Amino acid sequence: GILASVIGAFLWLVSARDSVIIEVLHDRNALFRTIGQGAIENSYNVKLVNKTDADMLLSLRTETELPLRMLGKPSVTLAPNEVFSLPLTLRAESGAVHGRQPISVAVVDAQGKVLVRGSTHFFAPESP
Repeated sequence: GILASVIGAFLWLVSARDSVIIEVLHDRNALFRTIGQGAIENSYNVKLVNKTDADMLLSLRTETELPLRMLGKPSVTLAPNEVFSLPLTLRAESGAVHGRQPISVAVVDAQGKVLVRGSTHFFAPESP
């Protein structure tokens, strides 16, 4: 009875753990940078850890209502237990975003399934 419950709980915990760890770090050099025509860019370093025993093709996507555009298509194939830092740049057109806004960055597998999400912020000037 009790031993079976403990073993069952342990097996559930092992199988329920996230297969990927994400940590989203905002660029330390500048909260944002203004580029041509007043567009705003934020840069991030996305640290990914593959906690499985198989190669994984992972892509990033943003989850936000903000009108942000991801530059490039950040993706990587991680070997088992590999740790990798992937650069990410997001852009908002002039005047589209103001101040500090929360966003999520999702890690998506090859089938398009969201494996894990990381939280961060997009920074822009307070007023145009």
